[in-house]
Amino acid sequence: MYFLPEIKTKLELLKFKTEMELKYFINKHLYRSSLRHNPKEVFWINPKGILEVCLYSFTPFQRNIGDIKGGDWDLKKIKLEKHPTYYGLKQKFCYGFAWEETTYYKYCINNLKKRGHVFGCTDKNELYNRFKFVEKMYKDVKNNGYKTKNEAKLLDSRNKSFNKFEILVSISRDGKLLLNDGIHRLFISNHLNIEKIPVQILVIHKDITKESKFKDINHFMHSFT
Repeated sequence: MYFLPEIKTKLELLKFKTEMELKYFINKHLYRSSLRHNPKEVFWINPKGILEVCLYSFTPFQRNIGDIKGGDWDLKKIKLEKHPTYYGLKQKFCYGFAWEETTYYKYCINNLKKRGHVFGCTDKNELYNRFKFVEKMYKDVKNNGYKTKNEAKLLDSRNKSFNKFEILVSISRDGKLLLNDGIHRLFISNHLNIEKIPVQILVIHKDITKESKFKDINHFMHSFT
């Protein structure tokens, strides 16, 4: 029955694609044309344009990607440089800290104790495998350039399923890009001065259209290239 995992993965992918098409169909009929976007669409932007991290949880992403939401979710954010994961990666790769000396490590350990998991890891052994994966990803981008998820095909021990998303961002009411997922990839891109990275839009705040500079999604995302 060795083929069952492969069949399961293909069924997950088919279900995911169907959900994305349905979400796009609903958005087209519920919202004005300027807000419509295909959840599967990938935009290539300058990583320097992402300056804040959204602290509101939209997991699982596959249920929320493509949504247009009101409310104050976009006000729950932190500066990218102040996020313990981002700063910890900077300590590791810029200043040569050991993993255990970084704010990233402390952040992960605290989450393991409080929540029982962090970045898909449930214990220290998995966490150290995660560190090795991040180092591998860093070297791969440094040596071969930034690749899309499908091109990279870098799967660590915590993720045996197919990779669904590029770096995920949301658009706030005031026209800012907020990072939702992919903080490791974003750090690596910034540190290695990668000019363009692929991103997908997770959620758009419905009040973004009040911004005078906002015309439509494609025009808006082009301003970050």
